[in-house]
Amino acid sequence: MTHYTINEVTSEKSDITFHGIPYADADRTGHWSIWAISLLFQANRAVGMRNSFMYMDKLLIKNVGHVITKQILDINPLVYRYTYKTPIKLRFLMEMKEVGNSSIIFGTALYDEETGIKLAQNLLKFVQINTETRKSLPFPSWFQTSLSHLKLTGNSKYTSLNRTTLPETPENYFQMKVIVRYSDLDRNMHSNQATYLKLFMDCATKAAKSGYYRHFKTDMCWFNVEHVAINYIGESFVDDELEIYTWQDNSDDSKIFFSCCKDKKRITFAEFKYGLERTKLLSFPKL
Repeated sequence: MTHYTINEVTSEKSDITFHGIPYADADRTGHWSIWAISLLFQANRAVGMRNSFMYMDKLLIKNVGHVITKQILDINPLVYRYTYKTPIKLRFLMEMKEVGNSSIIFGTALYDEETGIKLAQNLLKFVQINTETRKSLPFPSWFQTSLSHLKLTGNSKYTSLNRTTLPETPENYFQMKVIVRYSDLDRNMHSNQATYLKLFMDCATKAAKSGYYRHFKTDMCWFNVEHVAINYIGESFVDDELEIYTWQDNSDDSKIFFSCCKDKKRITFAEFKYGLERTKLLSFPKL
């Protein structure tokens, strides 16, 4: 079981240490899965926000919610050597970066507390919404005044989170269809952000084993995910049928794209960058 220690939390910064990696976070090769890594970043956000980070205790009122519109994960391959038996202290340092009218950008760095080695970096855009209309909702004036020193006054410094024209799905795609289950949902009753990472990994493995990709011909859990950039454009709910499309960059074997559609409309788009070298079976794979 994972335990955590709150080192310090303010309205703008959070410093929390998680102790160990749960056995359930391993994939079928024994490696820490990309979706579980993303969920631990989410757990860190939840703990911070329940302890005054982002003034979340005051922001959460009736019909107000918050969703991620884009996130970027950069991961040190060393992460994939850790297992549930590794006596590690995972230190998350989270900091608010920019505040807009209805959105916030914040970043989180993950360190091995004992060695000081940086293990991962997460940058994301968080948007406040009306939970009934599902439309963006401006932050209250007191919130914007309190964080006026972080107020976005021009172009964002974090251009990687800007809205951009996303690549179209090519004609020579690989496709997989799935049905959203209750276990895929979060407290907003829509598919959780990490659900899409898991679906994309499943689709990638199916594509690889079918011979669709260059270079990758087996279970994609054997290859480290070193970078993820994912856009959350729409939502999916229980019993929705999703069409997952994947294709590979024309010149870079390590770069693989995913598009998730519902009713022929794209609701998520992601770019994964994989390590090209197949990893080895860990001593304690998942049974």
